[in-house]
Amino acid sequence: MASSSFVKASSDGAPLFSFGIIADVQYADAADGSDFAKTVVRRYRQSLRLLRGAVTSWNRRKHSPISFIAQLGDLVDGCNAGLGQSVQAMDAVLNELGRSKCKEIYHLIGNHELYNFDRSTLDKLLNTSRDGKSYYAFRPVPGWKFLVLDAYDISTAGPAGGDPEEAYAMLVCNLLCYSWMSFFVEISRVEIRGAELGAMG
Repeated sequence: MASSSFVKASSDGAPLFSFGIIADVQYADAADGSDFAKTVVRRYRQSLRLLRGAVTSWNRRKHSPISFIAQLGDLVDGCNAGLGQSVQAMDAVLNELGRSKCKEIYHLIGNHELYNFDRSTLDKLLNTSRDGKSYYAFRPVPGWKFLVLDAYDISTAGPAGGDPEEAYAMLVCNLLCYSWMSFFVEISRVEIRGAELGAMG
C-alpha cells in the first residue's frame, strides 16, 4: 500500500531524491467488506490507520526526506457513495495526508474516486489537472521527468456516468482495428506525447 523510493545520485550512495508512494487506501467508515468478486477482504476502517503509518514513516526520514508523494488512486472506497459519506471519507484521508511534512502530493484519479465525485470536484479536492489537462509531466530534479497519466480520461465511470457514448464508440472503433493490448498501448502513447509536449517550453 505504501512505500518510499530513492534514486542514487553518485557513487557515494547519496540519493538524488526520495519520494513516497501509496495506492488503494480505499477508506470508508464502514464494516469490513470485499471486492466485487468477493475474493479479497477490504478492511475499510483499518486503511486509515495504515495511511497514518505511511505518513509517520515518511515524516521520520532524517536522511533524504521525501521530495514528493505519488498517490496512485482510490483514496476512498466506492461504497462511500451509497452510504452518503463521500465528503467525510475524503476529508478523513486528506487530513491524514495533511500530516505529512512533505506538501508536494501528486494525485491520480482511480475508479473509486469517480464513484464518489465528479471530475470538477476531484480537481478542487486533489488538484488533479494542470492547465486543464489531467495528464502532465513534472521534474523533481534536473534529469528526471515523471509523467502523470489519466487512466479514466475517457470512461463510463463516475457519478454522472462519465461519457459512455464516447467511451463505447472509442472501444468499438478501436477493437475493429487493434488487439486489446495494442489499443491500450496506443492510448498511453497519445497521453504520453501530450504530457511530454505540455511539459516542454
